[in-house]
Amino acid sequence: MVRVGVLKDSDGRVALVPQDAASLVKKGVEVFVEKEAGLNALFDNKEYEEAGAKIVTREEVYSNGDVIISVNFPLDLKLREGQTLICLTYFLWHRDRALKVADANATLIALDAIPRITRAQSMDVLSSQATIAGYEAVILGAELLPILMPMLSTAAGMVKPVEVLVIGAGVAGLQAIATAKRLGARITGYDVRESAQEEIRSLGAQVLQLEGARTEEKGGYAVEQPEEFLKRQQETFEKQASRTNLIITSAVVPGTKAPVLITKKALENMPAGSVVVDLAAQFGGNTEVTKPDEIVEYGNAKVVGYTSLPARKPRTASTLFSKNIVNLLGLLIKDEEFQFDFSDQIINDCTIVYNSELRHPALKSKEQ
Repeated sequence: MVRVGVLKDSDGRVALVPQDAASLVKKGVEVFVEKEAGLNALFDNKEYEEAGAKIVTREEVYSNGDVIISVNFPLDLKLREGQTLICLTYFLWHRDRALKVADANATLIALDAIPRITRAQSMDVLSSQATIAGYEAVILGAELLPILMPMLSTAAGMVKPVEVLVIGAGVAGLQAIATAKRLGARITGYDVRESAQEEIRSLGAQVLQLEGARTEEKGGYAVEQPEEFLKRQQETFEKQASRTNLIITSAVVPGTKAPVLITKKALENMPAGSVVVDLAAQFGGNTEVTKPDEIVEYGNAKVVGYTSLPARKPRTASTLFSKNIVNLLGLLIKDEEFQFDFSDQIINDCTIVYNSELRHPALKSKEQ
């Protein structure tokens, strides 16, 4: 029998919701949930108990679970030999996390390493959470702006629509465009990838184009750009900023500091009362002034650097995250046992540490 332990997360999301806990229990999985793990997402202890899970202390989650699941990497890591941890790790930025698991002779499945292939879409935590982040970025921006988003024709006069610039047309960026469109804003989208530019147009937004970018992708992300191009890119955004009320940025290059796209000059050029929501804040930020989990006022803009926007909608975020987890566990649990079939691309790619072995190429290349 497989025993799964669910930790309480600091940001309020929970990795397994009662409905999915019940489906695991029906399949013979024993589920241990830390007390009040789902409370912030409005899932109480009673719902988990009714689903067949056991409510225990944090220490008992670690001691009872063969598999420990969490949304974020637990800072109080207490793994024992042979256990498996499943969570968002961001190991390309935080190699020490993988090393901690390896030192415990345990296994680490990094949800941020699930490959961007069709068969893995139902397990793609990054995409499900990015969808919420893109939506929430627009809602947050609309709340902070001193003006309404849509164009309005009233007896008192005409209200112009807000001008929105979305930089980075991945899952979060495209959701931001779609949300801003529904709120009646006028949107311009930007992405160096040609495929993403077509998706921007398909949502009814204009495309801001800049020639000379490296357009190849790495795992669904744009690659790092040359210094000369980055400079021209910044200058382009400085000009665009003068007619933009809300900017949403989501440019991330795996393993490196997020590129600075919005300079101090751009913030000074924006209309009074403008807002920038920086979705890359946890990786260094796309503006010169971004501070993680703070709102910084500079020039004519407020720069929002919240690092966990999905957690602002914890119930939806947890429900989607949980379904991703259950789909992944369905791939790993066979004949009531936890099995690692490394011939399967999904399992191979996301298992970055296996019984102390550093398996991911990025970890191996940096071994001392």
